[in-house]
Parts: sequence; C-alpha cells; structure tokens
Amino acid sequence: MDNYPWTLPGNTALAVAADAEYSVVEVEDEYLIFADALRKQVGLGDNPVVEKVPGRELVGVEYEPLFNPHEFGVERRRFESPPI
Repeated sequence: MDNYPWTLPGNTALAVAADAEYSVVEVEDEYLIFADALRKQVGLGDNPVVEKVPGRELVGVEYEPLFNPHEFGVERRRFESPPI
C-alpha cells in the first residue's frame, strides 16, 4: 500500500462553534487554535496560551489546509444528493 495521508483530503473545512472560546496556543515555532475546553485533552494544557478568541470571530475565517490533494494527484469529488 502506498503511503498517502488518506484521511487528510477530507479536511477541507473546519467547524467552529460561534459560542465557544478558542485558544491560540504556542507549540514550538507555530501557533495552533483549539477549543479551549479541549486544550488539555489534546495534550496542550501546559503550552502557553497567546490569546483567547471567541468562536464568533473565527466564523468565516479562511485557512490553508494541511494537505492539498492536487499536489499529490488525488482527485477531489463532490457528493451529490440522490434524486428524490
């Protein structure tokens, strides 16, 4: 089997809860944004929190996905609703 990150092509959108609080967390030389309520569960409880952001400020923000399927020759497809 080839070593492709098969789960990552699906990561083309993020869900943000407008009423949740998010933390900008410093991890080495990067800044990651996590739901503050889950920060400790993902192992970042001891990392510095640079800023706290209400979810409503993140709604509609664009980001660069971790994996661009076109760079690896992976075809993107759309799901279509079945006829009613």
